[in-house]
Order: sequence, then structure tokens, then C-alpha cells
Amino acid sequence: MAGNPKQKQKILYLAKILTEQTDEQHPMTVAELRQALAEQGISSERKSVSCDLEQLTAFGLDIQKVRSREVRYYLANRGLDAADLELLTDLLKLSRQVPQKRRLDLERKLKRLFSVWRRSSADRELAVFSSAPPVSERVYSNVELLRDSIVRRKKIVFRYHTVLPAQKGQYRKGLALCRVSPYRLVYADGHYSLVGENETEGGLSFFEVEKMREIFVTDESRTDIRAAVGDIDFDLEQYIRGYFGEENGAPLTLGLRFHRSLLPIIDRRFSSDAVIAQIDDEIYSLTAEECLSSELLEWLLRHGGSVRVTAPAMLAEKMRQLSEELYETYHEATKF
Repeated sequence: MAGNPKQKQKILYLAKILTEQTDEQHPMTVAELRQALAEQGISSERKSVSCDLEQLTAFGLDIQKVRSREVRYYLANRGLDAADLELLTDLLKLSRQVPQKRRLDLERKLKRLFSVWRRSSADRELAVFSSAPPVSERVYSNVELLRDSIVRRKKIVFRYHTVLPAQKGQYRKGLALCRVSPYRLVYADGHYSLVGENETEGGLSFFEVEKMREIFVTDESRTDIRAAVGDIDFDLEQYIRGYFGEENGAPLTLGLRFHRSLLPIIDRRFSSDAVIAQIDDEIYSLTAEECLSSELLEWLLRHGGSVRVTAPAMLAEKMRQLSEELYETYHEATKF
């Protein structure tokens, strides 16, 4: 044992054992801690383990004692608790912004912060139903490059999938070479976009990140945004909100009337704070605090034959306009 290189790291392995194998429901005695060390090929004396526990506590680890027939020890505060772990892993599963491979890697890293007993609570399978696929590894890599260029305030060069003019007034798909001063990344409606000054065309443009190829971060400093737009009072946040819809994300008090067949779906879609009232044998009403989003509009359209917006008037009018546009598209054969 004397030649075992792990022997000098005994206190570190003891901290690892406390992290991975103990919690409030699973404390360990000194004898059990010594056995766990022995399984790593590390010999220990009872007194030395007790001394190491005192040193780890003095160092800042929240090691608690459970006094019963035998004194038992466990690592208590880890910065996050089991509920935090479950919430974070569920958020990772729900996120469409993280590729599956990276999501699984992040989940593994989170779980290493907890005991083997608590990790099982984070292994609950969360069924995710979403029309938006997770971003690809290529898009995620592009996002990292773009973030780096924005932080460093450097211009970028890339090829962009777009429609290019061809002969005799025709058009073709191709890759256009772009040189851009990047200012902001935006994630909206399941897609990343870059806001930047397009040196080729001038002015600000929005570029879909999934259409960008061969991104290269140059050493040239980007153009100041106020110089790019010719306005010293330019508000980029307001510009972005205007592009994606000023009302998008705005809170509202939603009023609906719907057929009773939608009750289970309504119950799942809206929060427990929503107020549902029965109008008659067939019709119910709902009042709920919501935020206007493309997802809400899509949900209302999907169930359009069984649900009607009663409030706010702005949303009811928007749904009417969307319905009329769909009707015209599919009932006017000469439109396209």
C-alpha cells in the first residue's frame, strides 16, 4: 500500500466518496468510509479518517453528523439540491437550443454533483413534444463562433445560403460571400439569427445561423453600430423587437370560449392559475395570464374549430386576420 500513488490523495478520495455516496438519507459510518477507501486501494486508520473529516469541514465542505448508535457522516449543502437538479435536467430536455449530444453531456456533469442515490431522481424520463427540432451540432458550433466574434468585436466572413440572380431574369440557390460586423444573436421561433452590418449591401441585416457556412472571425474590428446606421441614438433592442414583432412576448389576460371536448387539452396547456367556468352543457370559458407568442397563435389555430378568443380584442382581431389569410390562400386558386 505504501507504494500506491493514491495513498497521498486519501483526503481527496474521501471528499469524492462523500460527494458521490452520501446524502441526508444515506450517511456513512467511519468504518463504511474506510471500506470505500479500501475499494480504491487506499488503506486508512479510523483516527486518520476522523482527522480528514475535520480538515474537510474546516476547508468548507458541509459535512454533517447523524448521531445514533454509531456516528454517521454525509455531505449536506452542495450549492444545488435535488429539486434544483430535477428542474435543470428537465429544462435541458425541453430546450431546443442545445443539441442532444451536448444536452446529455451537461446532464452527466450535473449528476456528478450529487450522490448516486439522488441521481436517480434526475433520471425521470420527460416526454417532450415539440414541433421545433433541437439545433444541430453545426448550428451550435456556429453560435459559439458568433458569440466569440461579438465579445471580441471582430468582423466575420462567411458564406450564406440565399437566392442569387441568374441569366434572363431567373434565380438560383447558391452561397453568397458576406463580410459582416456582428452585433447581436437572437433566438426566436426555434431559430438563431445574427444581427449585423452587411458590408456588401450596407445597413443592418438579419442572417439565419443555420444558413451560414465557413464562418471565419477576422482580426479587423467591427464597425460601430451607430456609424453603421448613421444614428447616434440608435436602439438595437427596439430594432430587434420591431423586426420580430413588437407585441411578441407581451403579457396579456387571455379570454377563451371553447367546446367541452377540449377540457383535457386546456387543462394541460394552461397553468393551474387559469380560471375555467362552465357556460352551458357544451361551452366553457377560460381566463388566464399569458404571453403573446407564435406558439400560442399556432395552438389557437390548431384548435380553431373548437376555441374562440374573446379577449383581448387585439388578439381576437389578429386571429381573425390569420384565419382570413388562410381562407383566401386555399380558396382562391389564382392567388399562386
